[in-house]
Amino acid sequence: FAPPSSVGKFGWDTDNWMWPRHTGDFCVFRIYANTKNGPADYSPDNVPYHPEYVAPISLDGYKEGSFCMTLGYPGSTERYLSSYGIEEMMNGINQAMIDVRGVKQAIWKREMDRRPDIRIKYASKYDESSNYWKNSIGTNKAIKHLKVLEKKRAAETALREWIQSHPEEREKLLRLFSSLELDYSNRRETNRALAYFGESFINGPELVQLALEILNFDFEAEEKQVVSRIKRLLEKYDNLDTAIDKEVFAAMLKEFQTKVDKKYLPAMYEKIDTLYNGNIQAYVDSLYATFSITSPKGLKRFLERDTTYNLFEDPAISLSLDLIVKYYEMNQSISGVSEQIEQGERLFNAAMRRMYADRNFYPDANSTMRLSFGTVDGYSPFDGATYDYYTTVKGIFEKVKEHAGDIDFAVQPELLDLLSSGDFGRYANEQGDMSVCFISNNDITGGNSGSAMFNSKGELLGLAFDGNWEAMSSDIVFEPDLQRCIGVDVRYMLFIMEKYGKAGRLIEELKIGR
Repeated sequence: FAPPSSVGKFGWDTDNWMWPRHTGDFCVFRIYANTKNGPADYSPDNVPYHPEYVAPISLDGYKEGSFCMTLGYPGSTERYLSSYGIEEMMNGINQAMIDVRGVKQAIWKREMDRRPDIRIKYASKYDESSNYWKNSIGTNKAIKHLKVLEKKRAAETALREWIQSHPEEREKLLRLFSSLELDYSNRRETNRALAYFGESFINGPELVQLALEILNFDFEAEEKQVVSRIKRLLEKYDNLDTAIDKEVFAAMLKEFQTKVDKKYLPAMYEKIDTLYNGNIQAYVDSLYATFSITSPKGLKRFLERDTTYNLFEDPAISLSLDLIVKYYEMNQSISGVSEQIEQGERLFNAAMRRMYADRNFYPDANSTMRLSFGTVDGYSPFDGATYDYYTTVKGIFEKVKEHAGDIDFAVQPELLDLLSSGDFGRYANEQGDMSVCFISNNDITGGNSGSAMFNSKGELLGLAFDGNWEAMSSDIVFEPDLQRCIGVDVRYMLFIMEKYGKAGRLIEELKIGR
């Protein structure tokens, strides 16, 4: 079961990373197994999987101060990074995401708003792109607002003094900070160019992404894997609108050219200058008129390894090879200094731990399973403002009215009628209303979306799906007074499934408490 996008993406970019929130971001899957309850390929004889234990679902809800824990797979954090590394992140990958994705997404969104078919095709990739685009905006703002760099530099000053006062440390780390500063300075320009390169081309036009995937296609893998990858390629082709992608490609070429020194321009720019008199649009028009890898015939010839079809003569493949060469060349030029930075950051981190040997240092997130515990709790983002710890359907109606005419806040009339009826049954909160989202001070980061949120009995309260705007620098520093984990209330999920989706059969399969 999945809710309509008016529920699952209510508010879209406007509300992304924001609180108060009214988004029902969830989906439910049934897992199938063979008749012995083991893993199996698809078969009509498969049966629903029955695990040894199923987490019960709580309908009792929560109060401010209630215990809450999350269990999931956070991506990665850099909580122990030096101030030099944070500066590089702000001006490099974060700014590249802000600039480049902003251009690309504006084109996508314009067409998504114009055409319902494009909105459906591009919804997932738009979400994937915009999520970290807005995250980067918020992160850079939070770093400045919370004075993260100043705090880091103060800690580094204290470490310098500690090193100077300990002869054994001074001997080992005499040049630690001067080396880190010099090394980061030596790779600054190229590292920034690499960030813009990755966003403009490798994560930019889908034609390039598809060509790169074809270049990396492994025909020697197991047949099942080959079939699976072919299927993904075909799906990517199905969702690719070449007219939109062509406009994106032209915009990416212009954006990259304005953001980096000409020494970082790949070979295609020389081709644009010599063969097309510097006319980027003419080059892109020619490219999209002559490539064949995304046409049914071209893909078929490639996938069947047609010996009369020279893959490397396809202009999209040739272009991608040029990009790979340039990307490798840029990476190689800073590989030595990057190794020195990695070593310097390790020495810096180890010295901090020795200086504060009496403290506990938890490890950075690294995409492995993590448990975080805390409490359901509101917060005060700035003077004079206090945010409650949960939202209700009342906020949905307020936002629909406030953003009248905005498709990102449009909700089906029948759903609004259902929510306005007040007939929430056993899913109502203590006040008889319908809770939608809630917040806790649990520690989460990118990758945690979908993490289960439990109460002290191990009963499911909801699913984590976002963080809050005021603490967007949380990947670098945890701010306990500000950082909040946003989750969708499981009661809202069940209500949408049963009353709106008419999926009562799924409710029957769940282990629900009072």
